[in-house]
This record gives sequence, C-alpha cells and structure tokens, in this order.
Amino acid sequence: MGLAWLAFTAAAANVSRTSDPQRALKFRPGDPLALGMLAQSHMVGTAVPARRPDARMAETARRAIEGLAINTPAIQALAVHESLSGNEAKARRLFGLSDRLSRRDLATQLWLIEDAVRRNDVPGALRHYDSALRTKMESRQLLLPILASAAEDRELWPALAPFVNAHNPWLNAFIRQALSSTKRPDLLANMLMHAGGLPETDDLRPLTEELLRGLVEGRYFDVAQRYYLTLPGASARVLRDAQLAEATTVARFAPITWQPSALEDIRGSILGGGPGGSLVLSATFSSGAQGFVARKLLALAPGNYVLQARQAIREESQNAELRWSMRCVDTAGQVLWSTSAPLKTGPQLVRGSFNVPDGCAYQFMSIDGYAGTSPFGGDVNIDSIDVRRTD
Repeated sequence: MGLAWLAFTAAAANVSRTSDPQRALKFRPGDPLALGMLAQSHMVGTAVPARRPDARMAETARRAIEGLAINTPAIQALAVHESLSGNEAKARRLFGLSDRLSRRDLATQLWLIEDAVRRNDVPGALRHYDSALRTKMESRQLLLPILASAAEDRELWPALAPFVNAHNPWLNAFIRQALSSTKRPDLLANMLMHAGGLPETDDLRPLTEELLRGLVEGRYFDVAQRYYLTLPGASARVLRDAQLAEATTVARFAPITWQPSALEDIRGSILGGGPGGSLVLSATFSSGAQGFVARKLLALAPGNYVLQARQAIREESQNAELRWSMRCVDTAGQVLWSTSAPLKTGPQLVRGSFNVPDGCAYQFMSIDGYAGTSPFGGDVNIDSIDVRRTD
C-alpha cells in the first residue's frame, strides 16, 4: 500500500506540476519543477504584470533552483526579480542562461530584445526577434509590426539583410506585414535591394509582384525600374518597348509589362496566333461595357515618336471603339497623344505621332474601350503595336 501511494503521488505530481503547481506540491512538497512553475506563475498570474520585485517569487525560485539547477521557469522568474530590483547585469546573465536552456520561452526573448535595444545592440536584438518569431506563432502579432516599421530605417538595413536572404519561416509573414502597413514602398524596396533581394520561391513571388505594383501606383517610378531590374527574368529594354513580345508581356511584372484588364465585364489576355506567330492582346467585352482594356509603363527619352498598331473586332457592333492614349505620369498626367478608333471587322491600322518633352521621364500607354450595343458584347484583338523614335 505504501508503494502504491508513492506511485500515485508521483504520478499526480508529474501530471499537475506544470498545469497546477500548487496541487503538485501537495502531493510532492519541494518538487523543483513545480516550484519553478509556481515562481513563474507569481510573475505572470495577474492581468497587469508586477513592476516591483516580489520577494516571495524570488524565494520560491531559489528553492526550485536548489532542487533542480536546470530549471528554466525558476531561472526566468528569478531573472525578472533581479531586473525589477535594478540588478540589470545579474538579470542579463540569468535571462541569457534561460535563453540557452530554451529558446522557446517568449518572455525571455522579449526581455533580451528590450535589453539589446537599450544597449543599441541591433544584431543582438534581431537574433532574439528571430528566435521568438521562429518558435512562437503568437509572437508575430506583437513583433512583426515593429519589425516592419524598422525595415524603413536605413541604418538597420545591414543588420536586416541576413534575415531577408535566408528563407526563414517568418519571412513571408514579415513581408506581408510590411506591404500592408507601409506608406513608403520605396523604402521597403530599397531595403530588399540592399539585402540582395528576396529568395526566388513560389510563396514569396506574389509579394514581389505586389511590391512592384505598389511602387508604380505610389509613383516611385525610379525605384520601380531599379527594383524590376533586380528580378529574375527582367529585361532592360522592356521600359522602352511597347511591342507585344515575350519580355513585355510577363504577367508578374505588370504594369511595367503589359497589364490586360481583369474587370468583370472586360477581360483581357495575351495570346499567340498573331501575324507571323506574334502575340495578340485579346479582350472580351460584355454588352455595353466600357473602361480599361490594357496599359503599360514606358520610359521613353525626350523626342518625337510615332505609334502604330492594328485592331479588329470579330463581330461588328454599333458605336464600338478603342481609345488609345499616351500620357506623362510624372507631370500632372499631361496627355501626349490620344485618339478614338471605331471598331470594325477586319484589321484596322491605328497611327499617331507625339512628342515626349523634357521632364516627362515616364509615360503610360493606355487602351480603353467601349463594346457598343451588340447584345453579345464583343471580342477585340490588338496586335503589331510599335512605338518608334523619328528624330
């Protein structure tokens, strides 16, 4: 019976020592792990953590460590006591020991982050960010907004670079957080370029595309061009070429490459089957639909140019037309050239000339359309787009 009782008390203590240390100590007084958990519970058991040293907690922690030297909860509790008592050096040693024993403890990582920041140890702070973000999912809600904000600080870019280069498990969440919160996508792009770019993986590729679009929409055209040229598959001539070609129609680089419409009533796509095997920009309109068909960013040098293209509609529709335009995007949207071209069956040549003035470093070539009054809408094909300098 005595052996059975000992077995029972040992089992009860083992089951409850972490979940209910008080109960465990009733069965096994002085159990070091239960004492460690009890000391830790004094530290985190209130809605508002104590900001003053707790002698009871410290004594319980010391008793726990006497019974079991490698006792992470007790070491952490004693470290908190020393920190609150103003013994920062001793607290740092204890938290460092806690970190070496278990990198999964979030409270330890948070203290070490704060301590490293106080000492202006940026690499040290980021190492503990990494540990917390790798091991505790709940840390992301707290730490990622801070890290995303830090990514806009140029002085921190060298220290951030190793964490961007490595495809660590929190990198995707970090970039998503940064994209969703930043008002300066140019700083985020420059940070990534400073780090050598994101790893080329399926999960990160959509974030690269989102950042590129954000740079264009935010009118950071110089940064967008430099960032684009760092991406695998980029081509230096794309911003000077309006043709429908393989390099100028890579979907993930839009709108630096051709961006067909994805509207509900106007659907665009790039297809093969053009003259001589060239590509075709095809758009399907619902009846009466009007709006954006396709666009592309260009960086034409100042000078005189001529534009020509061919368009056709499969089935003629009354009043159907395409509206072509070329405008500056960095000088209050100055329109350089525009025309409305009625849509008819069979190929039609669209032609126009324009001048790119000084101070108009970037231009948007846009195609908008109106489907006309056919009850079936319409299918439009555009090919042989060409922009050439004439002077």
